[in-house]
Amino acid sequence: VKKLAIEEDANPYIFSSYRAIGSLPVLVLCTLVAERKIPIPRPRMALVFMVLGLTEAFASHITYVAAIYKVGPSIASAMQPLIPVWTTLLAVLTCTEKLTPPKMLHAWTKLLGIILVSGGAIEVGLTGIGSANTASSSVGDQLLGYFFLFLNTFTTAIFLVVQKRFIFNQRDCIWREHPVAVSTYATFFGVVFTALVFIYFIATGQTSEFRIPLRTIFALEYAIYINSVISYVLIVWTVVHLPSIVASAFFPLQVLITVVASYLIVEEKLSLWQYVGIV
Repeated sequence: VKKLAIEEDANPYIFSSYRAIGSLPVLVLCTLVAERKIPIPRPRMALVFMVLGLTEAFASHITYVAAIYKVGPSIASAMQPLIPVWTTLLAVLTCTEKLTPPKMLHAWTKLLGIILVSGGAIEVGLTGIGSANTASSSVGDQLLGYFFLFLNTFTTAIFLVVQKRFIFNQRDCIWREHPVAVSTYATFFGVVFTALVFIYFIATGQTSEFRIPLRTIFALEYAIYINSVISYVLIVWTVVHLPSIVASAFFPLQVLITVVASYLIVEEKLSLWQYVGIV
């Protein structure tokens, strides 16, 4: 995505919106094939799906793509370890999941992990402002990028906790047997919120931003099939079988892959202190 931003000047908000729209029919087809039907949700469950769509399919993805444009993929991925931090806090505060008593060694290990992750994310952010990697962006744009990453990580945590609390922790909930349908409905409501993006660009006369350069088609297809369809289904399926805190703990794995790919593809280099923060 960063390479597209540099070479093709593709609008991040429109790109993210097309991703959501393109993934919906694919998820509908996957639901029909894997689960044979798409149940109709009751009003209360429809509200839950609306929250899932707003947080993950819309807010989380659009803020992440926008942040990549502002601060680069390496720093954007370096902030993803905050997801388990927010998830743990939300899960405990809402009584969705319980932590073991503080006297237990692994409980203190979790607390130490939260402190280290938070400190590392703050360190990466502070040393990233004004660095060579973000020299093309103003300080204001960089701060906006970090704000987007805060929204991205926090809304992802809400997505994980809400589906665990209101769907997969409920033994009599029929949606426990339809994880792909849950992803489909979340994406559907994400597409509904995506309409706000198109309304904004139309109202401000920026319809020229709707174009998608031919060279971006491959990236858009990757975002639809891999980053949306497969990713959403796997995340939901994982939350079915594991606590949301454990499911969120795997998000930091993307940091290493992103840093290596960023160096090879867009020649993005981080400072020594940023690498320290990532570690």
